[in-house]
Amino acid sequence: MDGSSLPFLMGLLLLLHSFVLVFSWLEKRLRPMMLRIGLINDEAQHLHQMAMTYHKMGVHVADCLREPPSLIPVDEARLLERRLFLECIAVSIGAMLPSGLFIAVSNT
Repeated sequence: MDGSSLPFLMGLLLLLHSFVLVFSWLEKRLRPMMLRIGLINDEAQHLHQMAMTYHKMGVHVADCLREPPSLIPVDEARLLERRLFLECIAVSIGAMLPSGLFIAVSNT
């Protein structure tokens, strides 16, 4: 190992520590918000963790409990995606309309 690679390794180590710090901060800040708006279910995650603990001990646990809970159901995610897409189109159309059009319509 020569002297030129030491600063690179130290920088890489500092960057790795920074990523861990940012990830833990985001997890602590985002997790309560995701629980509050209903994107994740705390009870389902706790049940999954308990099922995995019992499975590791050798107790027979149902397969559906060993699967990690998803963030939100797929149908609800698709519905939310469609709604956001339509709202984006509506906002884009509204932004492209000239402001004089609204004045002309309101005066009639």
